Amino acid sequence: MKRFMPVLVLVFLCLQGSAYPMNDTACLQCHGDKDFAARFPGTGRAGMYISEGVMAMSVHKGIACTQCHADIKGYPHRATIALSKTTVPVMCSTCHRDVYKKYTQSIHWIALEKGIGAAPVCTDCHGVHGILKITNPVAKVYPENIPRTCSSCHDSVTLAQQYNLPLNRLTTYENSFHGIALKFGDLHAANCASCHGVHEILPSSDPRSSINRANLARTCGKCHPDATKNFIKSPVHIVVSKHGERGPYLVRVFYTWFISVLIVLFILYVLFDLINTRRKRRRSTMHE
Repeated sequence: MKRFMPVLVLVFLCLQGSAYPMNDTACLQCHGDKDFAARFPGTGRAGMYISEGVMAMSVHKGIACTQCHADIKGYPHRATIALSKTTVPVMCSTCHRDVYKKYTQSIHWIALEKGIGAAPVCTDCHGVHGILKITNPVAKVYPENIPRTCSSCHDSVTLAQQYNLPLNRLTTYENSFHGIALKFGDLHAANCASCHGVHEILPSSDPRSSINRANLARTCGKCHPDATKNFIKSPVHIVVSKHGERGPYLVRVFYTWFISVLIVLFILYVLFDLINTRRKRRRSTMHE
């Protein structure tokens, strides 16, 4: 029965959406009011304020509210089927069926099926109502914003301790060549999705995973055509510190001191040169 639950939920959502048609204007009469939650205390998520501007920017602006929110006949709405972590992907699959198939193969969906509510679904990465195109610089999935979006979970100390996840994913990425390049505006630089995948994210132990040792050369080869087995030997998310990767740490310390001393010597050189020039001018003035 559990195998057919997503299909049953999907059918129910479709039937409910068509049974109670309601346009956006009617919904925004309440949800477009900033004071709605204050006027109706205790409404919880139902009291969510939705800006018309946000809806206008959304890629879903042409979709009726009832296509995602079922059974909203009258007020208060009957919570016949609430949008939950498990029902959101199913609901999104009414339009994004291929993406749904990929997502249900991912580590995130597997975690969700195991009852791990912290696992991300569509809305965690794309947003809820203000879902923007990937080309929009404000979008959570815009290349420059992807590391921050992923790090909301993967840089959480609480989640890392609870589910045995590696920490410092964002810091180690931002300190890498890819992270620095992205920070300075190179949108073609590799981000989390470039290596780990988008919807079909799999653990490195899975032979199908793009970060599985056997597939790394091909994954890196998307940007580095000459990538070989030697190319992928170096670690990726390295912590450059005394207690982490000592090699890169010593190189960084050396260059920090070397460049600092070089700058100081250059400043002293310029200063002494100015002093020398000033003395020469004084002497020439005295001889005149």
